Amino acid sequence: PTPSSGNIMVTNGDYRLVPIGQTNHRLFQAKYQGQWGSVCYSGMGSNVASVMCRSVGLEGNSWASYSYSYSIANASRFSYMDVVCSGLENDLGGCSKIPVDSSSWSSSSCSVPQSNSVSVACEEPLNITFRLQYGGNSGTLLATVNGQEGYVCDDFF
Repeated sequence: PTPSSGNIMVTNGDYRLVPIGQTNHRLFQAKYQGQWGSVCYSGMGSNVASVMCRSVGLEGNSWASYSYSYSIANASRFSYMDVVCSGLENDLGGCSKIPVDSSSWSSSSCSVPQSNSVSVACEEPLNITFRLQYGGNSGTLLATVNGQEGYVCDDFF
């Protein structure tokens, strides 16, 4: 799978990313007791978002961002809330979480899947280096971004 799959769902068995419209974020869903459901935003952090990306096979040097501010029409139920990950897990199965049918489930913080569900954006980081064109302490600044070198514009320095 690739992070820039357009309107294609990215899936890996028990986890999937579902397109949610004109955004690079995708609704993260986990299969729980045979049904797909989203993850409530309670307890959410960047470590969890990174593990969510790895859960669907977007591995390597990916970084992830998350949101829960989108109105997500295709989020109809939750699978988990209060997910906590160290950031080193291979998938969400290695993280602590509260399942939807637990007696600990808090409907007050996770009552509306359409607005309380987590969406994530999984991206490959840019590899950027800088150097002065002729070395030394001053001169023209050059940037190499993912192997391509170019001049740095000074319009906002």
